[in-house]
Formats: sequence, structure tokens, C-alpha cells
Amino acid sequence: MTLDADTRPRRGLIAGLVGELRRAEALDARPQLLSATARFDCRGAGELLLHPGFVATEVYRYGPLDVLGHESPPGRATANGQVICVRARALREAGGFALAAGHLTDDVALARALAGRGWRVARVDASALVDVRMYESAAETWDGWGRSITASDVTGRGWLALDLLVLWTAQALPLWRIVLRRGDRLDAALLLARIAVAARAARIYRRRGPWFWLAPLVDLPVVVRFTAAVLRPARSWRGRRY
Repeated sequence: MTLDADTRPRRGLIAGLVGELRRAEALDARPQLLSATARFDCRGAGELLLHPGFVATEVYRYGPLDVLGHESPPGRATANGQVICVRARALREAGGFALAAGHLTDDVALARALAGRGWRVARVDASALVDVRMYESAAETWDGWGRSITASDVTGRGWLALDLLVLWTAQALPLWRIVLRRGDRLDAALLLARIAVAARAARIYRRRGPWFWLAPLVDLPVVVRFTAAVLRPARSWRGRRY
């Protein structure tokens, strides 16, 4: 088990994830990398407006990651490095964390390296058993998500271009096209889908309130931030340059 320093696990997390890993192994003989979604602890209005929009970009790009049976192709595999459960011996034999040592988004790099070696990479919802306080302010949320959300150090240009097309078309513009009276039925359907994404994500937020539900209003700047991060990706983190 690995846990980020900003997580707050509760009793039952380790036993629960080990049980999930064993059940997955019983169904699929391949080595397994299991990561978990934590419950986000966002406290200010700015955090609650911005954070859900960045999380939503993952759904639009990768699909419902913590739905049973979902598995992305190796080049699109992803993991949440905040909470990981894996058999230590199997990981060492595959090359260990050295597989991701040269990457800023090391959790995604590890997931894709192992998926490329035939591993099954999956995610489960552990929001009832672990909280995470990722950022302390709206400014930190804006900067921190922008640094890592694109995974541009392990994602090809073609995929990044497709990600941008999907996010602008399906997340950023439908609401504002409708507000400006330029929308059509497709925009209405996409807006309803965005509301459904928000409703599904509500369970992984410790605090919600009105600011959480207003988060789709700031999807446009969130996607602008994503675009800027694709065009000028971050190269340094905590004093180390990648």
C-alpha cells in the first residue's frame, strides 16, 4: 500500500483494498495495479468551484474510471497515486517505481508502463474510507491541477489534441452557447450530461453546498487552464526538474 502524505485514511481502508485486489486476482490472473478514489476535502468557495471541474475532465477523457469492469487501453491507463494497492513482489519484478522515476506525473506513468507489460490497471471508490486535502486555496487548486491534470509527459500529442477537442466541445462550451442563445439540442444534451457528472461526483466531496453545484459555471476557465497546460506543460515540482 502507498498513501500520499495529504491523505487521512480510516480504519478498514487497507483491509478493504486488499480484499478488492484479491477478488480482482480471482477473476483475472494478470498482475493487478489497484488505485482508489479518495474523498476530497475542499473548504473555500474558490476550491469548490474549481476542483470539480478539473475532476470532470478525467471523466470526459477516460470514462468512468471506478466503474466495475472498466479498463482503458495501455496508452490511456491512469491511476490515482494518492492511494495504491499492489503486490510488492510483482511490482519489484516488473521494475518497481523506477518505471516512473523520470516523469512528473509518476502515477500515470507507472500505470501505463505496467499496462504495457500486460498488467490490469483498475480504480475503485474508497471515498468512504480515506479523505484527501489536496490544496489549501483556490490559487493552489488552479496551479496544482494545471501542473498534473494533462499528464502531458506521458501522453502523445495526438491524444492531447483529442482531449482538447472533447473538453472544449463537451464540457466548456455547451452552457455558454445556451446562455448566448446559440445552443441547440446537442448542447442541451451535453449540459445535462455535465450535470449528471456533477451528481455522480458529489459523493467524493466531503463538503459541497451551493458552490459545488455551481462548478459547471467555471468549466470554461478550467478548460482554458487545461489548454494552457498542454501548450506549456509544467516541468518542475518541489525543486526537481523533469
